Parts: sequence; C-alpha cells; structure tokens
Amino acid sequence: CGSDEYGYIACYAKTVHSGESLIENVDGFLFLEGEDGNYLVGYVGSSAEIVLPSDFNGEPYELMAYALSGNTTITSAVIPEGFTTVPEGLFMYCSSLTSVSFPSTVETFAVRGLTARDMRNTRSVSFETE
Repeated sequence: CGSDEYGYIACYAKTVHSGESLIENVDGFLFLEGEDGNYLVGYVGSSAEIVLPSDFNGEPYELMAYALSGNTTITSAVIPEGFTTVPEGLFMYCSSLTSVSFPSTVETFAVRGLTARDMRNTRSVSFETE
C-alpha cells in the first residue's frame, strides 16, 4: 500500500490526481468530488463547535477515513441524520474534542472508528433517537 518514497500516501488515497485540485472548501469543510461519489476529506475551519453539512452541493457524501484526524480546534461535533457509517479514525488525535453527537441513522462503526485514544478528553457522547 503506497511506497516508502512517497510516505505511503496511497494507503488511504481515494483518487490519485495531478493538475488542478479536486478538493473544494465549503465553510472550512474539504470535499472531494470523485467519480464514484462525494467525500468529506478534512476540516480546516476555525470553528470549535462544528455541525457537519447534511449534503455537498445538494448531493449526499461519505465521511472519509481520518477526515477530521489531528484537528485540535474542534471541541464539539455533530454528525447529521442520514449518515450510516463512522469511518476509521474519524476523530483520531482530536485532543480538544469534548462532545460528539451521532444521528439515529448510524448503523456501523468501522474498526478503530472510535477508540479510547481518540476520545480521551471527550465527556459527552450522544446518539439521537428516531
């Protein structure tokens, strides 16, 4: 998966591309519009309390593995209704995160989707009900 020469970046690459960026910044949320769908790939906004968008340009999107990983700004995150999967490492190394709310539509947490390391400062985890 990838190579030492390029830091194993292809391990989690959804698309390998050269040229103009395929990443679109929407209010600090970074989206990739791929051939097989749309993906949230990161967050570079300054808000500490975030609510993930319910769509990207009117279309559904998936949460990419490690999309919010390493973000030390986020203190609170709300994932809106409609998402069924929490991907691997979504909140990995989000050391300021204290509160997370998941929608009632979540059916699956990926292996290492949430770990004690990821949630060490989290004081509140809630699951919405229908």
